[in-house]
Amino acid sequence: MDASKLIAMDWRTLLLAVVVMALAAYLGAYLGERGRQTATKEAIDLLVEQARKTTHVTEEVKSAIAGGMWVGQERWKLKVSTYERLIVALMRLEGLLEPYYDTDPPNYPALTAAGEEEFRELLRELEGANALAALWLPTEVAQAVRFVQGADRYADAGSREDVYKAVYKARKLLLVTVKDNLSLGS
Repeated sequence: MDASKLIAMDWRTLLLAVVVMALAAYLGAYLGERGRQTATKEAIDLLVEQARKTTHVTEEVKSAIAGGMWVGQERWKLKVSTYERLIVALMRLEGLLEPYYDTDPPNYPALTAAGEEEFRELLRELEGANALAALWLPTEVAQAVRFVQGADRYADAGSREDVYKAVYKARKLLLVTVKDNLSLGS
C-alpha cells in the first residue's frame, strides 16, 4: 500500500475512532446519568412506600389509642353516673331516716305511706345501681350497700336507727371509694 492511501486510511480510521470514542463517551455519560436517575427514582419510590406504610401504622396506632381513650371515657362516665345514683339514693335514705337516729324507740315517728313508698323506691334504686357498681366496687363497700338494700326486712320502726347507721356507713365508704376510684384528690 502506498503511503497516501495509508494516510487517507489512517485519517478515516482516526476519524471513525474519534467518532466512536465520542459516541461511546456520550453514551457512557448518558447511560450513567440515566442509571443515577433510575436509582434515585427507585430510592424515592422506596422511601414513599416506606412513608406510606409508616403513615398507615401510625394511623392504626392513633386509632387504637383513640378507641381505647373513648372506651376509657365511656367507662369513666358510667362509673360517675352509677356512683351518683348510689350516693343520691343513700343521701335521700339518710334524710328520710334521720328522725330515727338517736331517738328512743317508743318515740320513733311513723313514716307516712308516701315515706314508706319513697323508702322502698330508694332501696330499688340502690339495688339497680349496686348491681352495676358491684363489678368494680371494693367488697366491703358493695356489701355495705347490699346490707342497706336488704333494709326493707327492717321496715318496722324499732330498727330504723340501725338502718340509718347502715346507710351512713355505706355512704361514707362509698364516698372514700369514689374519691380514690375517680382520682378526685383531697
